[in-house]
Amino acid sequence: MSERDDERRRSGPNARTTIHDWTAGESLSVTVLQAVADLLGKEPSEIQPVSWVVDADALNALFLPRSGEGPRTNGRVSFVLDGVDVTVHASGEVVVERLK
Repeated sequence: MSERDDERRRSGPNARTTIHDWTAGESLSVTVLQAVADLLGKEPSEIQPVSWVVDADALNALFLPRSGEGPRTNGRVSFVLDGVDVTVHASGEVVVERLK
């Protein structure tokens, strides 16, 4: 079983997986904020700002296609936001899991 399959299995009351839509015009940091808020049952305005724990502009740009190349397919970044472990994959998969 791959690491990704393991993360997908964690969806439930303490974890969620969502996919960022790179074509929708919404930033990745907004998708992360919404995923954390959904998991915690709060409004995004009630959640710690993403920029308090990571550079939001850098996060938004991290997995964008490089000039003249297709989408990035490898890589991930993890951090903790408002008591939630967040892992963002180059594919756009965002996994949020409450810390124990």
